[in-house]
Amino acid sequence: MSEARGHHFISQCYLRGFTRNGSKKSKLYVVSLAEHKTFESVPGGVAKIRDFNRAEGLPAGEVERMLAGFEGAIATALKRICADRSLDATAAWEEVLYLVALFAVRHPVQRQKTQATAELAAKTVLDLLTADEESWNSYQRIAREHGRINTEEDFFSLADGRAFAAGYTVELPTSYHIGLELMVLEHVLKTLVERKWTLCIAGPEAGNFVTSDRPVTLVHSDGATAGPDRQLAHGIPGTDLYFPIDRRLMAIGRFEGPSEVRTLDAESVAALNSITFANAHREVYCADRKDRLMHEGKMLHAQDVLGLHRPTARA
Repeated sequence: MSEARGHHFISQCYLRGFTRNGSKKSKLYVVSLAEHKTFESVPGGVAKIRDFNRAEGLPAGEVERMLAGFEGAIATALKRICADRSLDATAAWEEVLYLVALFAVRHPVQRQKTQATAELAAKTVLDLLTADEESWNSYQRIAREHGRINTEEDFFSLADGRAFAAGYTVELPTSYHIGLELMVLEHVLKTLVERKWTLCIAGPEAGNFVTSDRPVTLVHSDGATAGPDRQLAHGIPGTDLYFPIDRRLMAIGRFEGPSEVRTLDAESVAALNSITFANAHREVYCADRKDRLMHEGKMLHAQDVLGLHRPTARA
């Protein structure tokens, strides 16, 4: 049997909680912000990238097989939380928090940021080395002292160095990304365990929570925009983390305040859905086209979101 090459970065067992009836064949209503269209899909048809888990040096499909075992336990934990409508089942909630941590660190957006950081670092170093003749010749002398250049004839001119720098690119292998994600995962999970969690339950007439292809939303509690003067990270106090659990439940984690359970009305559910929409990468997943969000103080249906703005390119 050939290896499946489309790898999910958002688990199908999680996405099933946002379909109409939670079954494997039940469909999601998808709002594609990237392609400016809506469509229906089973969970297996969305939130996946070719070879996302194909790590160099490991047998084909090895990472996928490991994740399959993990996701079996997660599916059971999600069912327990959703049936009880409670986070009191400590073991089940810890499993779900592991999933939250995984979604936070193992994501296409995060890999793009890691790639961009590596490219910037390489460009900065090469710019310094080729800034002038003195810098370039000094680098080559040091390289010769360390055995990387054998003779004077191996020296390159500054023009050659600048030409090399102009065409140099960085391509981080998938195995590097996976290794980094596993290293960061435990640190993020520790911060999640330390947060105080509020379980939000959609009331009988409140509609559904939605999720997206980037379901973990981290923001400053006071609404400040993240930037150089106001860093945003999982371990920083004064931050809120939003995570839709299924179409009837959402969890909000803070370092400050109590843990509690709230039943929300339609307006409150719509307000939280707006946060999910704003954080989405390319797609939002709904149980129904009539699921709601807030826009300029008014409730709006998911099916009408694309009419608000012209398409914007999303990588």
